[in-house]
Amino acid sequence: MTKLYIGDHLGQHKTTHEMEKWFTAKGHEVQWDMYYEPKKAQWADVIFFEWCEGMMALCLKDRWGAKKPVYARAMDIEIWAGQAAREDLTGLHGLVYTSKALFEVMKQDDEWYSKFPALPTYHIPLSIDMSAWTYKERSKGHNVAVLGHMWDAKGPNLIPHFVRYLIDKTGDKSWKFYVQGNWRHDVWKWYFYYFNHIVKEMGLTDNIILSEDRVDSIDQWLEDKNYLVTFSMKDAFSIPVAEAMAKGIKALPHNFLGAKDIWGKYVWSTFDELYTMMIDDPYSSKEYFNYTNDRYSNEVIMPKWEKLFGI
Repeated sequence: MTKLYIGDHLGQHKTTHEMEKWFTAKGHEVQWDMYYEPKKAQWADVIFFEWCEGMMALCLKDRWGAKKPVYARAMDIEIWAGQAAREDLTGLHGLVYTSKALFEVMKQDDEWYSKFPALPTYHIPLSIDMSAWTYKERSKGHNVAVLGHMWDAKGPNLIPHFVRYLIDKTGDKSWKFYVQGNWRHDVWKWYFYYFNHIVKEMGLTDNIILSEDRVDSIDQWLEDKNYLVTFSMKDAFSIPVAEAMAKGIKALPHNFLGAKDIWGKYVWSTFDELYTMMIDDPYSSKEYFNYTNDRYSNEVIMPKWEKLFGI
């Protein structure tokens, strides 16, 4: 059995915990940490870092990390913020990317990327445990979920405008948009106050239900929702879309860079498109389930990691 050390500085991160759960169930030993630990690198047969940044760089320069096969995943923000481009990838055994579109952004930074022409790269999308989500046949309705960390990149300013558009066009005031997630009060406090202000000014306080309360079960929270819509301008995948589809919910992600490669015909660009997808297009829970199950289930994606790690 293989000893796998996973580093992920974000803490309780879904994507690395799915890997930990999968490989542990297969009988491998897994140790997980928020920070680089040389003792764990010494213990491990294979090392993986969720982000192409500081923890990975420390490992590659450490005497124990330098002796082991080390892999890193270039996810999202470290690409846009230039963190990945500041790192020395010498010694890295493989760079994994989630989004083909973001990988093209990385390749445009020739001064950095061209320094490592022999570095193997692999496209492995994110995945979810389909069995963790309660599937059932669902139908059109008036309950819409918006889920995730709320800051300007996630486009919450579009929410009240679309809700007003939807109410005006349908003539139906019973629409409920449940906006669940933490707001970045540290640097985006003004954004939170603006959102609440504009919702009130537009007369939508009964239609937009905002909550930052901890949800013990997202599966249960989604149970009475008919749709999940994202308004994000920046994503590498969008895990909530996959989770909603696993439940048979129609999930409609905004057209962030690379969205159509991942989510195909379910992507919207304009309010007119989103309206048509919600109101006019057919609703098929089995179709949404199959789309995610056939492409992004752990059973489809995790064998790619097994092959990469030689497990």
